[in-house]
Amino acid sequence: LTGCDQRKPFPPKVESSILNVLRKKEIWPCFRDLDCKIGLRGIKNRGYHESRISPGMDPNRIHEEAIVLNNSRAHDTSMVTSGSINNEYLILLKSVEMAHLSSNEEMPIAVRRLAASITGNILPDAFIGLLRSVGPDYFNGELYRSLELMDAEQDIRLQTAFLVPAAFEFDKMRNVGTLILERDFNIVDANLDVQILGESLISKNWIGISASRMQSALLIIYELPVLRQFGTAWSRKIVRLPSGLEKMLDIKTNLIPGNRMQVMFQDSSHLYAPILNRARNFV
Repeated sequence: LTGCDQRKPFPPKVESSILNVLRKKEIWPCFRDLDCKIGLRGIKNRGYHESRISPGMDPNRIHEEAIVLNNSRAHDTSMVTSGSINNEYLILLKSVEMAHLSSNEEMPIAVRRLAASITGNILPDAFIGLLRSVGPDYFNGELYRSLELMDAEQDIRLQTAFLVPAAFEFDKMRNVGTLILERDFNIVDANLDVQILGESLISKNWIGISASRMQSALLIIYELPVLRQFGTAWSRKIVRLPSGLEKMLDIKTNLIPGNRMQVMFQDSSHLYAPILNRARNFV
């Protein structure tokens, strides 16, 4: 059992807490709505630090330390980076889950493709940062079920050609805004966002303001590999602004130095009123 980058082990106490959860013989909550039994038998892998225990040392020692940690965590804020320590554990477990999903042939192919794109195109620390912004339950069983059952032929919002077209041109008569994203998709700089959308997007998360998790998942599957391969990708996206207002955006994303992304966007809502009217039915 190693960290999500598969090179560095978790710290002993973190490893122990993760193993305590993984070894429980119960279906993981994110799979309970699916025809999948992951977790039912418990995971028997030994931890990195367990494997290094000297002969004669009590193998339960690490787990006893975790109990002490759990009992004292309410008084220890040094490990809390976003919300609570429970949230951090759930985030780490979600990283482990994605690595497992990408190679699990029992899962629907769309779910495996989502997990594979996350592990292949988003750096581990960036994925953890993303989950801190959108919550560890953003990618969950409801989303996996929606991906399994989706019918792209009946819904243009799910079609690859609509979400990630080969290329298009911005309307020269309308403003084009610019966002700068960190690799965890947090927006750190913006130009013309207030003028175009009526609201500032600075400090928001680009994935988090998607109108649906389904849309986010499909863009991760289809857009990120193109962006990584060519350094540029065109896409369309329905965003839900902090005020609740929804807009359709035409987007050109470029990789820029510093592992950042430049998002050029134009409001094209006037062209897609029927689609926007259906947006709230989108998971």
